[in-house]
Amino acid sequence: MTPAELQQLLIKHASGVPGITAAPRDDENPYGLTVTLEGGDRAWWTTTGASLVPGPAPGTRLPGEDLVPLPDLTGRSAPVAVVEQALIATAGRPLRRPDL
Repeated sequence: MTPAELQQLLIKHASGVPGITAAPRDDENPYGLTVTLEGGDRAWWTTTGASLVPGPAPGTRLPGEDLVPLPDLTGRSAPVAVVEQALIATAGRPLRRPDL
Protein backbone atom coordinates (compact mmCIF):
# COMPACT_ATOMS: atom_id res chain seq x y z
CA MET A 1 0.00 0.00 0.00
CA THR A 2 1.38 3.37 -0.97
CA PRO A 3 0.98 6.54 1.14
CA ALA A 4 -1.52 7.83 -1.46
CA GLU A 5 -3.58 4.62 -1.18
CA LEU A 6 -3.58 4.86 2.63
CA GLN A 7 -4.67 8.49 2.42
CA GLN A 8 -7.61 7.59 0.17
CA LEU A 9 -8.55 4.59 2.34
CA LEU A 10 -8.70 6.78 5.46
CA ILE A 11 -10.71 9.49 3.70
CA LYS A 12 -13.17 6.93 2.33
CA HIS A 13 -13.66 5.15 5.65
CA ALA A 14 -13.81 8.34 7.73
CA SER A 15 -17.00 9.26 5.88
CA GLY A 16 -18.74 6.56 7.95
CA VAL A 17 -17.76 8.10 11.30
CA PRO A 18 -20.48 10.34 12.75
CA GLY A 19 -19.09 13.72 13.76
CA ILE A 20 -16.08 14.00 11.44
CA THR A 21 -15.15 14.64 7.83
CA ALA A 22 -11.76 13.92 6.27
CA ALA A 23 -10.13 15.41 3.20
CA PRO A 24 -6.68 15.69 1.66
CA ARG A 25 -4.57 18.46 3.17
CA ASP A 26 -4.48 21.67 1.18
CA ASP A 27 -0.79 22.42 1.68
CA GLU A 28 2.56 21.09 0.47
CA ASN A 29 2.08 17.70 2.19
CA PRO A 30 0.96 15.47 -0.70
CA TYR A 31 -0.37 12.62 1.44
CA GLY A 32 -1.67 14.60 4.37
CA LEU A 33 -5.11 14.41 5.87
CA THR A 34 -7.31 17.09 7.44
CA VAL A 35 -9.96 15.77 9.81
CA THR A 36 -12.66 18.24 10.84
CA LEU A 37 -14.96 17.60 13.78
CA GLU A 38 -18.56 18.80 13.60
CA GLY A 39 -17.77 21.47 16.24
CA GLY A 40 -15.13 22.97 13.92
CA ASP A 41 -11.94 21.61 15.52
CA ARG A 42 -9.37 20.21 13.09
CA ALA A 43 -6.50 17.75 13.22
CA TRP A 44 -3.84 17.26 10.53
CA TRP A 45 -1.75 14.20 9.66
CA THR A 46 1.00 13.51 7.17
CA THR A 47 1.44 9.97 5.90
CA THR A 48 5.14 9.31 5.36
CA GLY A 49 4.96 5.59 4.67
CA ALA A 50 2.62 2.65 4.50
CA SER A 51 2.97 -1.08 4.18
CA LEU A 52 0.61 -3.90 3.47
CA VAL A 53 0.94 -6.96 5.63
CA PRO A 54 -0.44 -10.11 4.01
CA GLY A 55 -3.57 -11.26 5.77
CA PRO A 56 -7.29 -11.76 5.40
CA ALA A 57 -9.36 -9.76 2.95
CA PRO A 58 -10.34 -6.24 4.08
CA GLY A 59 -13.33 -6.25 6.39
CA THR A 60 -12.73 -9.79 7.64
CA ARG A 61 -11.35 -10.74 11.03
CA LEU A 62 -9.39 -13.62 12.39
CA PRO A 63 -11.04 -15.72 15.12
CA GLY A 64 -10.68 -13.94 18.47
CA GLU A 65 -9.56 -10.68 16.88
CA ASP A 66 -11.35 -7.68 18.42
CA LEU A 67 -12.14 -4.53 16.48
CA VAL A 68 -10.84 -1.21 17.74
CA PRO A 69 -13.88 0.51 19.30
CA LEU A 70 -15.32 3.43 17.35
CA PRO A 71 -15.37 6.48 19.65
CA ASP A 72 -18.19 9.02 19.82
CA LEU A 73 -17.01 12.16 18.00
CA THR A 74 -20.33 13.98 17.84
CA GLY A 75 -19.47 16.42 20.65
CA ARG A 76 -17.82 19.83 20.44
CA SER A 77 -14.20 18.65 20.59
CA ALA A 78 -12.12 15.52 21.12
CA PRO A 79 -8.48 14.81 21.90
CA VAL A 80 -6.33 14.08 18.84
CA ALA A 81 -5.73 10.53 20.11
CA VAL A 82 -9.49 9.85 19.99
CA VAL A 83 -9.69 11.11 16.40
CA GLU A 84 -6.77 8.80 15.53
CA GLN A 85 -8.62 5.92 17.21
CA ALA A 86 -11.62 6.61 14.94
CA LEU A 87 -9.44 6.48 11.81
CA ILE A 88 -7.80 3.22 12.93
CA ALA A 89 -11.17 1.74 13.84
CA THR A 90 -12.69 2.52 10.45
CA ALA A 91 -9.70 1.31 8.42
CA GLY A 92 -10.28 -2.24 9.66
CA ARG A 93 -14.06 -2.36 9.17
CA PRO A 94 -16.19 -2.90 6.12
CA LEU A 95 -17.91 0.26 4.91
CA ARG A 96 -21.55 0.54 5.96
CA ARG A 97 -23.99 3.33 5.34
CA PRO A 98 -25.17 4.76 8.67
CA ASP A 99 -28.81 4.55 7.58
CA LEU A 100 -28.70 0.75 7.05
